[in-house]
Amino acid sequence: VDGGFETGNGHGLTPITQTATYPQPFGDYMGRVYDGTYASGADIINYFTLPKPVTINAGEKWTISYYYATATAATGKASDYAYGDDGQPVFGVMMEHANHVTTGGQQVWQRYTKTFTLTADKTITKLRFGFVKNSAAGGWKVIDNIQLERGNMVYDWHPAPEDTENAISTVKTQLAEQNSTGITNRSNGRATTVAQ
Repeated sequence: VDGGFETGNGHGLTPITQTATYPQPFGDYMGRVYDGTYASGADIINYFTLPKPVTINAGEKWTISYYYATATAATGKASDYAYGDDGQPVFGVMMEHANHVTTGGQQVWQRYTKTFTLTADKTITKLRFGFVKNSAAGGWKVIDNIQLERGNMVYDWHPAPEDTENAISTVKTQLAEQNSTGITNRSNGRATTVAQ
């Protein structure tokens, strides 16, 4: 999962860089959920689409973790849920409507972690991040370093294997494109370029 947002793709969340009012992202980018218009009590949400769906079998232990920070009208209840390939929430995975921790203020990251076991097989396709506004003022929530891992251990964030594979594939494609513009033939001691 590109949960560190380092490609600049928010996968449904707005990727942003650090500014004076936000915490420093762990890399160049973090995802953001923002609202400046709705009344108190509104559920403000955005969906993070997993680049590769994750199938969780019944009875397996999994752990989710992510960092978040909130400000102003977003400091109350979360609105974070996992969603299955049937478009329905998968309960018991994320923060859901629990209260945000805001110790240290809006520029301090909080880490949410939860180990869970589902009672039925589910394929997770997206994660919903958001907040329930606690006033009519504007508010925001930023998210970074999302991890969903098999097992009950919480590890420091690291790129998913498919992220590394995608980076290697991109470099291979770029090299192939560079090489396809011309091939140098060094037979018989002469160098000639043949266009393809």
